[in-house]
Amino acid sequence: MNRYRVDDFYQIFVFINGQIKIAASEASSSVPTATDLFKDGSKQVVEILQAAADYVPLPFVSAALTLALKAINTCDEICTVGKNVRDLKHRICSILLVIVDSISKRSMKDVSSVPKDFEIAVIELEEKLRKIVADLDSIKDQRAFSLFLFKNANMLKVAECFRELTAAMEKFNVAHELRTESSLSEIQTRLLNVSFKTDRIAGGIDRVEDKVDRVGKIDTLRPNIRPHNAVNSLGWKRMPLPPDIFEGRDSIVDEIAGILDGSEISRICILGPGGMGKTSVALAVMKTSAVEYRFASDKRFWIPCIEATSANHLIQVLYSALRITRSTYDPLEDILTELSITKDPRLLLLDNFNTPWEPLQGSQREVGDVLRQLASLPHVALLLTMRATFPPRSDIVWQQKSLSPIDSAASRRIFIQINEVSASDPNIDCLLDALGHMPFAVTLMATLAKQSGANAQQLLHDWRRDGTNMISHTSSNEENMNCSISLSVGSRLMERNPEALDLFATLSMLPAGTTFQKLDHWIPTLTSKVASIATLRNVALIMDTYDRTIHKRLFVLPVVQSYMRLEGRISSQIRQMVRNQCYKYIMDHSSLPGSPSFKDDVQAIAAEHNNLWTILRDATHIVDSNNVSYSNNDAIVALLNFTEHHLYTKPNPEIAEHTFRFAQLTKQDRHIAQSLFLLGKTYSSIDRFEDACLYFEQGIYTFQNLSTGPDYLMSGKCALLLAEVWNYMAMKSDKIEVLVLSAQKDLEKSGDRHGIALGQLHMGRFYWYNGKFKIALSFLNIAKGTFEALNSLLDLCLCLHFIHRCYAFQQEYLDALDFAKQGLKIAEEIGHDEGIQTSMRAVGIDLLSTGHYEEALIILEKSLILAQELGSPLAAAQSLELMGYIYAVNENFSAAQVAYNGARGHFSSLVLEGTELGMAGHKRCTSNIAILESEPNEFFEKHSYAMLY
Repeated sequence: MNRYRVDDFYQIFVFINGQIKIAASEASSSVPTATDLFKDGSKQVVEILQAAADYVPLPFVSAALTLALKAINTCDEICTVGKNVRDLKHRICSILLVIVDSISKRSMKDVSSVPKDFEIAVIELEEKLRKIVADLDSIKDQRAFSLFLFKNANMLKVAECFRELTAAMEKFNVAHELRTESSLSEIQTRLLNVSFKTDRIAGGIDRVEDKVDRVGKIDTLRPNIRPHNAVNSLGWKRMPLPPDIFEGRDSIVDEIAGILDGSEISRICILGPGGMGKTSVALAVMKTSAVEYRFASDKRFWIPCIEATSANHLIQVLYSALRITRSTYDPLEDILTELSITKDPRLLLLDNFNTPWEPLQGSQREVGDVLRQLASLPHVALLLTMRATFPPRSDIVWQQKSLSPIDSAASRRIFIQINEVSASDPNIDCLLDALGHMPFAVTLMATLAKQSGANAQQLLHDWRRDGTNMISHTSSNEENMNCSISLSVGSRLMERNPEALDLFATLSMLPAGTTFQKLDHWIPTLTSKVASIATLRNVALIMDTYDRTIHKRLFVLPVVQSYMRLEGRISSQIRQMVRNQCYKYIMDHSSLPGSPSFKDDVQAIAAEHNNLWTILRDATHIVDSNNVSYSNNDAIVALLNFTEHHLYTKPNPEIAEHTFRFAQLTKQDRHIAQSLFLLGKTYSSIDRFEDACLYFEQGIYTFQNLSTGPDYLMSGKCALLLAEVWNYMAMKSDKIEVLVLSAQKDLEKSGDRHGIALGQLHMGRFYWYNGKFKIALSFLNIAKGTFEALNSLLDLCLCLHFIHRCYAFQQEYLDALDFAKQGLKIAEEIGHDEGIQTSMRAVGIDLLSTGHYEEALIILEKSLILAQELGSPLAAAQSLELMGYIYAVNENFSAAQVAYNGARGHFSSLVLEGTELGMAGHKRCTSNIAILESEPNEFFEKHSYAMLY
């Protein structure tokens, strides 16, 4: 063998692979391309290469050529697989040209001059070729039916071979710093001066006169010495910095950075609704020291996908953002090849991937294929942000990180950093709660506060009226809350599922969300519940939250609820349906203590309480006009029942006041009278006695004017409750007696047996207040018998409490304790919290009176907790005062001081009401505190004591 034959082989191979004119076809005016030659002259190419392989002066190169030729022959045998096979065959020929070009100039000088690293590189190429031959053989061995059945799988396998081979060739080019352009120029010069015979190399060819007409640029041979270095990458955008004000996300940033730093293969998806700060978190991750250390600055890429509305557009965005230098007919292949040139770790931040994942053109599958091919590169880490609940493509193993609202402290810090004057604003927390602690909404609201000078109360007022419109005035989509939300609400997924929009509108009217099971109640017209929920989750318009019973609830964020409530975004049909279902729910669960369903009804109302009250309040929104009459009977009846329900659970003056105002607008006297009764009873329950008096007096007058049996019953009840309040206010006993007797007359007019028994109960109560215990017991025992006969357990509980008081004041403590325990048992059975609290305190008093201090202290502590939950300052003060006395008995004087101080604080609120009970209690506690501070050992000689409440 000699150099001449090697050089001849080299020149003929370039002649076949390049874009030249064939002497045999001079008559034709067309010039064949390299691709044309590979297609039309493949047989000749293979024959020449087979002959040339024996002449290559380097064994390791010869071995690589032999494997390449075997691969080419196999490609011919499996050509039915498709175009991918032809592309692979052309790529193998191209890599042969690379190898020969690398040795030709050296071989003409000295074959031994080939360096060791070149040998290693060719051997690596040989290994790639060996694997490719094995893959192709596995396809070739399939039967014809299998070739057809598994055609797609075979095509993917061939495409993978193509990409691996391309990457290997690019790496080979980079390693040896080839200059293809200059190489081709030298080849052209040599070919212009060479005319030779090929019969010694390929016996079947007699003579080929070679003349070069044109050598075009061969893109597949262009070396990319510095990947990701395109000078003028169209549309390329520099990665933005994380926001200056960034709170509440440190832990998740550190967690994601740790995964990227410590994992060989990282596929992380940051999910959540719009406005949660997904991009901010991702950008913060990109700036962590751990990520910057693992991924070089030119190996970290921000890829904004917000405008990528198709797979092709996504590829263009990737090409631009990655600054791809390679340019062929296949941009995705260029991207994958350039990413594979070296195995240096790369990090791709695919931001706002929800846009391409729901493409406007093409299919989601096409987008998924692009993502899957990126994910197939193990040294390329993917960090993806997306408005969704689930990551794209289930066949990619993602580490999913879902963002929820930030905590209240972080929300507050953001607001104050933007608007420092809000630091001392007492209403800022209420405003932030209304925003649901969504970072984007908090940022926009704080900016508005700074620009307008408005305080939190003013902003909250406008928010309840204007909602998201007040933080959506800018033309920039990036600073407009409505635009942010509309991206999800107006998505193609939502458009394709109208029922999902109905469900979303319904959930937007339920501020506390609801359970999967309760959806059947709130939206009974929904036919595809599961599919609609799936749609809403896919676009991250609903989240999962948990109530106090650990039940998962479907929940729309407060800011999104506000957006939906504006500008008719919820149809009138959906709005009325939800309101009707609200009224029905309340009526279905309206029962009194003692009813078999009461405890279940209490739980049912509690589970949907915030939803029910919000819907009721919106449905009965009061317009300030004296000429407007509201005739919605269902709404006012539901309001009245809802208010009454609170009397037996936790009295709520806001609800009672709203009910009264709306009842006035209905201009129906009976509704007005009922609301007066409920409002007076609510104020009485929370010890606002002056207010209670006012509404009870109006209620008596209004019910009496209606002049029916049931109305006389209600008039009598109002009068009895007014008498009770007057007792607390230390009104003159003769005036109270007149009122009670008047109430009895109305109750007798009603003809209601239960009402008459109530009159007897309150007569006994009146005589107890006046110290006539024997007379009191006579009335109370009659009432007790009637209540037992009627199974009126709530009133029986109250009757037993006053019987207990009569015996306790006569120092018959064991009898008193017995009746107190009977009352407690009944109260617990019927689930009446106020009755439970009152009976517990009664039992505590009797235990204390009989010297059972530890038992008394335990039950009084429970009584105190319940009193605070019910919002009764008098009950809380009485429990604390009794506890203070027990602590003092046990010589725990510091605890006694704390208890008396607490009692004095609660009595103070009653002093403002002007009640005798409040003023007397405040005076006692002040005196006892002074004794404990100065002379604790003389406490029992000097203390003030009012044990029997």
